[in-house]
Amino acid sequence: MALDIVLHRTDKISRGGGHFSTVHFIGVSDHVGHMRSLVLRLKYSRQRYVAHELAALLHAALRQLQLIPDSCVVTWAPTTRERHLRRGFDHAELIARHLGVFLRFRPVKLLRRTTREVQTGQSREQRLESPAFIGRGQAVSRAVIVVDDVLTTGSTFRKAAEVLARDGYELIICIAPSHRKKSKSRATSQASDRGLEHSGQ
Repeated sequence: MALDIVLHRTDKISRGGGHFSTVHFIGVSDHVGHMRSLVLRLKYSRQRYVAHELAALLHAALRQLQLIPDSCVVTWAPTTRERHLRRGFDHAELIARHLGVFLRFRPVKLLRRTTREVQTGQSREQRLESPAFIGRGQAVSRAVIVVDDVLTTGSTFRKAAEVLARDGYELIICIAPSHRKKSKSRATSQASDRGLEHSGQ
């Protein structure tokens, strides 16, 4: 059965010297109902096995879009150090590692987060200013797939893609299982997600 992929946008980002990288931004399903439940169970209830189901969805989406490169590495947009320590794992990394198994591509940590702020509950303006990443300084493959759990404004993926483009990646595929659309209900959804984070669930 074909997926109803809610967001797929393509852009070009300079990697210097007059060269440009092709970047895909993909949000597979709306951040509502079952999809939202899966993401929250992984992030706040620490149900790590959910990462496998989310990775399977990403794999199906990449196959449907015919966006599986011949050679590639898989990475993730890292969460803050504080969240990593509190949860005991990085949820985006878990999804990325499962996706690497599906694709038979190597998962590699290519990004390090240099900002401490979390984005859940931030305004659009705040999200567009953060986060910040640094890369390895050199590409280890022509193409890279970048994984996160939720795509909202796209700022996290764009910041990551800018760093990876400067490192020399020609094709950058940014993909998240969940896409939180811009709407009146988004603020309610964000507030609810933030409440789960603060409650320690």
